[in-house]
Amino acid sequence: MAQDENTTTPIAALADSLEAQAKPVLILLSTDWCRYCKMQKIQLERNRDFQAAKNNFYFVEFNAETKDSILFNEKVYYFKNSGLSTGIHELAIELGNQKEGISYPLWIILDKDYKVLLRRSGLLAPGELKEIIEALSQSFPRSISVIFQIAVQDEMVLISSRSYRLRSLSQLHYH
Repeated sequence: MAQDENTTTPIAALADSLEAQAKPVLILLSTDWCRYCKMQKIQLERNRDFQAAKNNFYFVEFNAETKDSILFNEKVYYFKNSGLSTGIHELAIELGNQKEGISYPLWIILDKDYKVLLRRSGLLAPGELKEIIEALSQSFPRSISVIFQIAVQDEMVLISSRSYRLRSLSQLHYH
């Protein structure tokens, strides 16, 4: 499924998109009630750099409380009720990998094999968003090392004075 600059890639169509063209995947995990998520989405809509760069990566907005079943990486995920009208989607739990709960918004970068390269909770400042956009828009891994000035110690990567966990720098390669 092709992605034009004014749309997001539906999470259910991600496999077809990655098969057609391998690109990094940027996921915004959010909820309808999260006011910071709403603020972030408005920032994205207004951010010209983000809108111009969206063809360089797959952008997915994923509602962590959707009740739809979703096939993702050859596994079906479902909504899990936790009360009368509350719950969370199993895929949000899988992507968030948070045992103590997920903070929204949650940013996730995946490689073409669905490996999580980066998780970042919270509202992104315009400068942080710009760095991520620039890194996703250039060829990996050189852009990551130049833009984010990577310093690796025990699988921790320092990006703009913030720490993010990567599984492996070798996962940053795209062809």
